[in-house]
Amino acid sequence: MNKVSDRNKRTLIIVGLCAVLIFMAVGYAAFSQMLRINGTSSISSNWCLGFDNTKLDTFTPTKGVETGTSPSGEIVYSGTACGSKYVPTATLNTTLNQPGDKVEYTLTIKNAGSINAAIKSITVDGDSVTSNTTKTKGNVKYIVEMPETTTLAKGAETTMKVTVSFQDDTDITGSYSGERQSMHILINAEEDDGNGGMDITPASQIVYLYPEDPYSIGDVLETAGVSNYTDLNSYQNGKSWFLKYELDVNNVIKNMWACQKFQMINEPICAQGGNSSYYQNNYEVFNFVSNNEEFINNGGKCNFQDNYVDCTADYSDLNNALHIQAYKNGHVISVFGYSLAYCSITDNGASICRG
Repeated sequence: MNKVSDRNKRTLIIVGLCAVLIFMAVGYAAFSQMLRINGTSSISSNWCLGFDNTKLDTFTPTKGVETGTSPSGEIVYSGTACGSKYVPTATLNTTLNQPGDKVEYTLTIKNAGSINAAIKSITVDGDSVTSNTTKTKGNVKYIVEMPETTTLAKGAETTMKVTVSFQDDTDITGSYSGERQSMHILINAEEDDGNGGMDITPASQIVYLYPEDPYSIGDVLETAGVSNYTDLNSYQNGKSWFLKYELDVNNVIKNMWACQKFQMINEPICAQGGNSSYYQNNYEVFNFVSNNEEFINNGGKCNFQDNYVDCTADYSDLNNALHIQAYKNGHVISVFGYSLAYCSITDNGASICRG
């Protein structure tokens, strides 16, 4: 009986173990089935930023002479297109015929991809530019304005402008029959890393108006870039008092000052004019002059009143004299000695030199 009982026990154990194995196998299969993921998935992105190559007529020609032949423009796009519509390069072909001719181009840049993009640089005829710039080819001048923004979210667009005209000193008299020039503009962009795009801060330039120069502000703008700060190193009669202008890339006045050379402190004294908000800065400039030892030793003095300040120094050599005033309403004036010769900016921004 014991032998049979033992045999039965072994049989039950074997059967039990088999049952456990079967259960474990079924459970594993079920668990495996639960982990199995059917189907497919993917993450995709699309990069596409460039000039919109459908914008072929976005330019405006202006004739310099009403009876003359109109200038002409053309935009040609090139490079590998994305989505058949956006390309990295735009070529501007321009023909000018007579003085005053101008063609203004507007180019559209779009981020048609699914990734935020940043314009890292723009090259003009192979030269990288980081701010608004002026380029010349032959007798033709290009003013290239940077895009309105250089970081573009997906689907966003911006524009940049290029103005083409003759250089100011171009002599096209006689049998001149027009001039055709081309400019190539290339965009370099990449995924926006959060640090922004290229620097598009407008460039500024400083020009000067002296008493013997034309009095018209239009003439001043035409001389942009001709004069420079080294002019101030020569203390010549008639150039002791002058106006100083800061112009943006389009020759629009940003700031202006009435100035006078003052050899005693080896630099010009300038008072910013045209707006009452400049008065505090002018006050500080005059305060600096009033404390200059050389100025004091040569009889110089500054008068500080509620509504104006002025500094004078009466030297025997008028070129080393000083007489400059700044009023609280924004009017500033630089006077040559005590005569009627002066350079002035009124409180409403009008400016003149008289000598």
